[in-house]
Amino acid sequence: MHHHHRLAVAAAVLAVAALSTACSGAKSASDSKHSAAQSSPAANAKSPAAAGAPAALPYGPGPQAKYTVQAQPAAGSCHAGTDHRQPLPDPKCTPGALNPKVTPTTLKSTICKAGYTSTIRPPGSVTGVEKTAN
Repeated sequence: MHHHHRLAVAAAVLAVAALSTACSGAKSASDSKHSAAQSSPAANAKSPAAAGAPAALPYGPGPQAKYTVQAQPAAGSCHAGTDHRQPLPDPKCTPGALNPKVTPTTLKSTICKAGYTSTIRPPGSVTGVEKTAN
């Protein structure tokens, strides 16, 4: 794996850890049983990369009013990698993106809010077709 990919992955991991900490401070007592793990990784990766490192992920369009089935990579074209024996997805097949609506000021109403992920996840009629294609 190239050095800049490791830096980007490291920056994304640090961002997830930082936002998980932010959520624990933003939750109410009734929300404490829900974890930040319920939110998507792309949404959690909303943080600038470490100094000198490339941006971890580009900004995506954010939640959509309507989702469509996306074309899937050709069979056998994706290859998982590893970094320090930890699995990493093929960035060409699982590129990820930041949600522009998730910012430090919107944490309480986005990724730290119980049930938020279900409000932005595409419907099963889309993801089911994509899973079958994969």
